[in-house]
Amino acid sequence: MRETFEETGIVAGDALLSLDSRASIPVAAFADTAHWPKNLFVVPEYAFGLFVSDTTVRLSDEHVEVAWLPFREAHERLTWDSNKVALWELEQRLTSGTAQSPVRTALGKRATMTRNVGDNRDISDAIFVENGPVDVDQLNSLYGLVGWDRANRRTAMETAQMLDDSRYYVSAHRSDLSLIGFARVCGDPYVAQVLDVITHPEWRRRGIATECMRRVVGHLRQSRYVTVTLTDGTGLDFYGRFDFKIFKDVARVWAPSR
Repeated sequence: MRETFEETGIVAGDALLSLDSRASIPVAAFADTAHWPKNLFVVPEYAFGLFVSDTTVRLSDEHVEVAWLPFREAHERLTWDSNKVALWELEQRLTSGTAQSPVRTALGKRATMTRNVGDNRDISDAIFVENGPVDVDQLNSLYGLVGWDRANRRTAMETAQMLDDSRYYVSAHRSDLSLIGFARVCGDPYVAQVLDVITHPEWRRRGIATECMRRVVGHLRQSRYVTVTLTDGTGLDFYGRFDFKIFKDVARVWAPSR
């Protein structure tokens, strides 16, 4: 979202469409890789569509030309196969009527303010995005703010890979695109674990984690996992509200009520 604004001048917070098209780019295609992990060989590539009502584009200094083109002409101009596949998917979604902005959908499902709010601020301007774009630098900073990266171990490349490997994730943003909350699910089609339910310290006790967990549980209910766990020695009452029960003191096994 931030890069969309920096490169085009368009605020994409309420208009991004996450596409299923994915690809991998060899690290050899990048110039500055000296500080990248030695065991990193490919970088994941994601694709998004962008709903716009104003076709005015303000290019950054990195670009010199922009054009609005019909599908066939745009497809012919593209060089890389991954870009062509992504454009084809977007065209199919548009013509079939299935294209919906995930963030616009989220706006209709904002969480309400909890009773434990410490001031008059609520989360009515928060945007919750499921499996959408996340600024990995902001996410790494958020891990640091909550004390989960004191050794400064996290890198942009590895966090991007973490998102790609996750079964599901949800991020919470303010209207200025700053990241204020996050949660994810990792695992395989049979066993899953809820991880990294974190909230920016300035936005705690305002319903951010509650809404993130509500969406996580929505994903769990739609999936066919055999076992779902959450390992967290804190928040007993909080996670209990989402049908997680204590198992062997620390681990929690998801056991939804019927």
